[in-house]
Amino acid sequence: MKESQITSFSFFLLPPLDHLVLKFYSPRNESPLIRKFGKVNAAKENLRNIDFETFVSIDSLQFRRIIKKCRDYFVSVTPRHSDVKFSNEVRDFIFPKEGAGECIAEGKTEFLIPTYPFHVFNNIGFQSKRVWLFKSVDKLGTFIIAPVGLFAQFAIYYPVP
Repeated sequence: MKESQITSFSFFLLPPLDHLVLKFYSPRNESPLIRKFGKVNAAKENLRNIDFETFVSIDSLQFRRIIKKCRDYFVSVTPRHSDVKFSNEVRDFIFPKEGAGECIAEGKTEFLIPTYPFHVFNNIGFQSKRVWLFKSVDKLGTFIIAPVGLFAQFAIYYPVP
């Protein structure tokens, strides 16, 4: 299966909520490719409310660059007066807030984001034009959100380590 042959997919959790079915659709109206997964031992977790007043948004091309250069590390994201600093013990990336729309920030807080698993974050950067970082309302975690269409988004929550 080539990535370019799939234009959409849907997933279903079947009663009694122990089977997951993924359906992949091609643009040529062929029969969908179906993958079934057996019992999943998952615990329902209440993802905290998102604080929309404090965020950092970065161009996905720059996000992928950070992910590639800071592989297998955590990255600290610090909005400052005129720029936003992405850094870890190995590298620093500084993006002006006003320059070319690469980085937008509102509010004052620090984010800590993982860069692994690498393939997940790298692929998110290809699917979305921008990646958004938000704090939870209780400030106990970070949301990484990447819109992939008008009504779809990848959303990943990380509790503060």
